[in-house]
Amino acid sequence: MTEESKIQIKIHSDDDLMGIVPDPRSVSGFMALSYHGGGHSWIPEGFFTNQRNICFEPGYFHIGKCSGFGENSFIKFTNPKQSVRIGRYVSGGYETIFMIGGHHETRAISTCEFSSYDNEMKSVSQSDYGEIIVRNDVWFGDECMIMADSVIENGCIIGARSLVPLRFRSEPFGIYVGAPARLKKFRFSQKVMDLLLDIAWWDMPYSWIKENNKYFIYDMTGDGAVDILQELKAKKEQWIVDQNISAA
Repeated sequence: MTEESKIQIKIHSDDDLMGIVPDPRSVSGFMALSYHGGGHSWIPEGFFTNQRNICFEPGYFHIGKCSGFGENSFIKFTNPKQSVRIGRYVSGGYETIFMIGGHHETRAISTCEFSSYDNEMKSVSQSDYGEIIVRNDVWFGDECMIMADSVIENGCIIGARSLVPLRFRSEPFGIYVGAPARLKKFRFSQKVMDLLLDIAWWDMPYSWIKENNKYFIYDMTGDGAVDILQELKAKKEQWIVDQNISAA
């Protein structure tokens, strides 16, 4: 268990998580998670909350390696059944907000929570939504809001100040903007996207990514993108062969 702001919540992450360490960037106001295999994840102070700014029943939270969010970002939990699952290499800008809880019931006469103002009155229970899933290598621009029961696929970009609506489903590598967020275009050609999903580099050890870092700085919209990715795929396949030989 870790103490974060005014609540306690268990943070789940990759198997090689070592624990919380001083922020290696020397930036105050963030919790840094360190991993045996290398890399860090960052969570800003006050990240877990509810409508009273104290989460008495935090839900499930998972963050992958090398993911992080900017200042004033937060998750709004309202019950322990809710969950937010963040993959690896996810980047969130300033004030990224995950609204997993706090959705008022709209089918009654009023959306007002009368019990908040009068202990002798009752309110309709808030709508109970399950989880938010963010896959890998997703980038949220500043001031994005992500509503519950949404799934954001690998490689997506969500533009600044966009609203990801309830029950949202994205396409891999899509660029989504607006309120509600709508697909503007895809980041790459279909062949490049297929290769990237096939390689699934985010599943590889941090050391392998570091060793092959040069492949990550090429322009994947250029003419040589497919050849570069085929080289990277071959590097992955050789790594798997080497691992199997070592394990034999």
